[in-house]
Amino acid sequence: MSRSVEFRDLLYLPSKLVSKEFDNLENNYCSVHFDKEDIIERVKSNLKLYQQIRNDADKIVNVICKASTIDVDNPECTERCNYLYYQIGDVFIDKLINVDLFSNVSEELRTLMDSISTRFKCKCNFTFTNVNKDDFNDMKDAYFYYKDYEKNEALLQHYNHLCDDGYNTYIKTAFQKYDKVYEACKNENSKTYCNQLKNKDSIYLGEKLPEMTCRTIENSSQYQALNSPGFELGHSQENPDDASTPKSVIFISFFFALLGIIFLSLYKFTPLGSWIHSHLLFKRKMHFNMNNLKMPKFKEQFDDNEQNNLNMKRFNVSYHGR
Repeated sequence: MSRSVEFRDLLYLPSKLVSKEFDNLENNYCSVHFDKEDIIERVKSNLKLYQQIRNDADKIVNVICKASTIDVDNPECTERCNYLYYQIGDVFIDKLINVDLFSNVSEELRTLMDSISTRFKCKCNFTFTNVNKDDFNDMKDAYFYYKDYEKNEALLQHYNHLCDDGYNTYIKTAFQKYDKVYEACKNENSKTYCNQLKNKDSIYLGEKLPEMTCRTIENSSQYQALNSPGFELGHSQENPDDASTPKSVIFISFFFALLGIIFLSLYKFTPLGSWIHSHLLFKRKMHFNMNNLKMPKFKEQFDDNEQNNLNMKRFNVSYHGR
């Protein structure tokens, strides 16, 4: 019985992996622009003036520095800029309550990008003006549906279109956002953000992606630990035996430790200890005496055997000498 696609599988979709990288960059990519250090630090300081995004300023500047190291003709440039637009925009939309500030932070990012990106390197355009929170979230969810479609479809086909409730709800909602943005820009051009999308991955210029569907299963938890072979999602499935191993190891360790304490207490504080000590000591003495009795006879036999072997060797040498 194969398992279903689960809500937790969404963590390993392309859009989620890029978002995770955005939050966990380990290297300082701005260090390659040592000659632009003054500008980089000034942009960081200006962003930190906005209390709501103070803790995000270093991270935002670092991911922009990383994008500026990509060649302009590399397809990753466009994709990276699109992802960054939604990831950085997520921070601004969520934390900057005053939308009038969007133009100010957009200008700071433009200044940074123009300063550190050379002619042949990637240069992203971050413009968050004339976009409200609802429209921005629709654009973001539509783009993620578009970018994750291939992976989601492969998952559903592999698991016979079985899914849990959480995953089913996600793909339904994501398609609704995608359908809304596609129709608004493809046929109606009724939203101001459509012009911005033309300069990005134009999700509404090609054929419209179909809606993904799946059948929800009852008691979907029974599928969670089962791994259908032949499909790699980028993460390993949990094995229920592995999950129970730490508990069994702890129990066994505790049992033997307790057994050792009990045995030590019996040995030191009860007559059983004296009996064991005297019994083992008596056996050791008997064993030693028996070895002493046998040793002379064994030595005599050993000497006889050694003498016979020596004679044999002499005989062999004499034979070959003739």
